[in-house]
Amino acid sequence: MGLVLNNNESWSIVNKIVNLVANGIILFMIAKILSSDDVALWYLFGAIFAIVGIMEGGFLQTISRHITYIINKKESHLDLDCNEFIKINNRVFVKIVVAIAVIALLGGSFYLSQYKRIEVCWQEYIAWGIFVISGTVGLLSNLHSSILLGFQKVVIVQKNQIISTLANLFLVFLFLEVFKWEYLISFVLCFGLSRVLLFVLNLRKSKLCYNISETKSGKEHILRKLVVDDMKKMLINIISFNLLTSVFYMLMATYVSVDLLASLGFTTQILNYVGGFTSILLSSNIPYFAALFSMNRLKYLNGIVIRRGVTSMTCYIVELLL
Repeated sequence: MGLVLNNNESWSIVNKIVNLVANGIILFMIAKILSSDDVALWYLFGAIFAIVGIMEGGFLQTISRHITYIINKKESHLDLDCNEFIKINNRVFVKIVVAIAVIALLGGSFYLSQYKRIEVCWQEYIAWGIFVISGTVGLLSNLHSSILLGFQKVVIVQKNQIISTLANLFLVFLFLEVFKWEYLISFVLCFGLSRVLLFVLNLRKSKLCYNISETKSGKEHILRKLVVDDMKKMLINIISFNLLTSVFYMLMATYVSVDLLASLGFTTQILNYVGGFTSILLSSNIPYFAALFSMNRLKYLNGIVIRRGVTSMTCYIVELLL
């Protein structure tokens, strides 16, 4: 019997393919057009923000899971209101995102000022500031995509991501071919504008899923505790991929040449896009994901992400040896 894919999985595969092809083209353009210094900085930007982004701590995954639980009465013994759950945790996440943005901007700027292998001038600091803002908007966009996933709107999330990815590719061609802006900041601006587009698309759709009127049940502490408890359990999931690959890349930035650093960054980005295919089953089937988590199958779930991190680091080491 052949493999049968549901609609969610089919759109997830299409999204991953578009993501791999479109971003692969952009990465090749970055490598071809920019200097080795700018290419290395592009990947350093991503590594720095990813490390600070660990503060998110699995918040978004727990939001999706508990929305699914609540609307399917899996937590009926708590008598929770889904609207209140979303709004309370939205406010919590906004505070987390603001903290991430401030720490990334200040900490990243300090790191770049102390990095001696590349001469960082004011244009690069502006690019870094735009990158932080773009990453912050991306996190807020992910919040609304998580809400959509919790309501089983997987196809909408995948379509929005496809639109954003293609918009990023279009903007890159526009900036390079029409405006002739062959600079690092051009790629950062394209990335930022595509994040803004994705945020608008996800926000518009997620607002249709729950009631925006104010509701108060006096259970705010329970609603927050549900997420915090799950975040603690999922911490290894977040650290295993983001921390392993990003810290390793930043360590290499201290010891290897700028040319090799740029090459290492290209390797990890491609592996990241390819590795995204391993998460299709979980990201496309939130109830299945929630069931595994409720059965304490953390070893299986975390293993998927850990294998991606180990694969990336193995390729780093092989490339260094070559």
